[in-house]
Amino acid sequence: MMRAAGLSFAIAPGAPEGARISDLALLAGGRALDPAEEITVALLQAGDGTALEPALVRYITRRGQVTATPAPVVVKG
Repeated sequence: MMRAAGLSFAIAPGAPEGARISDLALLAGGRALDPAEEITVALLQAGDGTALEPALVRYITRRGQVTATPAPVVVKG
């Protein structure tokens, strides 16, 4: 399981593996994501990718204050 910020998506918990998440879109602008498209993400845990914590520290330090808005999640039958 992962947390996603800035994305909207539909989830069908009873669907087969590989078909549970669909309708991915960016919240800013509502652009739908193409399943074949490669995108850059930040990771909260250790692993491949950009560590999220240092990126957030830099961002918040520059801004001084940030506001977090929860994203809607759709659950399909």
